Amino acid sequence: MNEFEFEVNLITSITEKTLGLPSNSLKVKTKTEELVIGRMVVCNILMDGGVTPAKLAQYFLQDRTNYYHYRKQHKYYVTNPKAYPYYLDTFNQVINEYEQRSANICFQNTLKRLDVLDDIDSTIKNLKEQKLLLEQSLKTI
Repeated sequence: MNEFEFEVNLITSITEKTLGLPSNSLKVKTKTEELVIGRMVVCNILMDGGVTPAKLAQYFLQDRTNYYHYRKQHKYYVTNPKAYPYYLDTFNQVINEYEQRSANICFQNTLKRLDVLDDIDSTIKNLKEQKLLLEQSLKTI
């Protein structure tokens, strides 16, 4: 597990604990109110930290349009606090606990750097796989 995954897992576990959900329940495709709120909280915290919807879609194995919708809803709830106070309370509880428990001092810069490092690791892995395939194809000639 790299540092980016560690931070995502930390935010996810805090959210699941806050909402009283079982561990690893946010990665399922079920759409109960609690699960959707949990996903919205996690994803909006990460997007506040600079993680892109495309990266979230890759990590959570969902379509990136979900995250654009989560962002739009989040902005609406923040500007209209009476619209969905339960969401805002949950979001604030999770972000406060995360800031207390996280070892990273500068949340936004750290997440952006971890995101870039994760992308580099993924690219290196793909290049190594391509190299291996090319080497195998050369052995058959």
